Amino acid sequence: MKITNQLFQNKKYWSIIALVAIIGLSIFLRLNTIKEPLTLDMCVYAYVGHQMLEGEKLYSDLVDNKPPGIYFLYMFAEMIGGYNQYTYYWLGIIFTILSLLLIFIILYRNTSVLFAIAGSLMWSIISSSYSIGAHQPNTEIFINTFLLFSLWAFSEFLGGKKAYLWLAGIGFGIAAVFKTNVLFVVLAVSMYFPWMLIKNKNYSEFKKNNL
Repeated sequence: MKITNQLFQNKKYWSIIALVAIIGLSIFLRLNTIKEPLTLDMCVYAYVGHQMLEGEKLYSDLVDNKPPGIYFLYMFAEMIGGYNQYTYYWLGIIFTILSLLLIFIILYRNTSVLFAIAGSLMWSIISSSYSIGAHQPNTEIFINTFLLFSLWAFSEFLGGKKAYLWLAGIGFGIAAVFKTNVLFVVLAVSMYFPWMLIKNKNYSEFKKNNL
């Protein structure tokens, strides 16, 4: 009975239970379509990654118009799980869970438990949506994970952990090797600094507190 009472009274227990349930929902939604054939883009990623393991070189023997990140990720996935569609589906599931955890942490630390749970639930449904093809291991799920990592690190930096700014930069850099449109997100986040300079006219105090 004491354990039951603690569960009802302690919000942290309920947030953990809710998070585990949402993770379970995400896994279920993706496993439900795991036998579905990969779409054209994913087949290209898998083929290029496979041929790279066979010794062919990207952008000379293998030609495509995307940055190298997705091909190397698919190549590493094949090294672990083999050359089959289940490997890439599980890769998508892993990154979906990682992105979900990052969303929960960011919202939990900056808003409230309720917002963290609601945001995680919305992300779980949207990131596994069949109607927009998000249930497959598309490039976007990997980009989003690294962007969320960067936003988490940036929020930690704003909280006073100055070294985390480097982690934010690394995350943005990795995301950019998947698609270059990530630079627009970097630009949006970087606008925080001139905004803070306008808001805080004392530049030396701002630099002391944030840099």
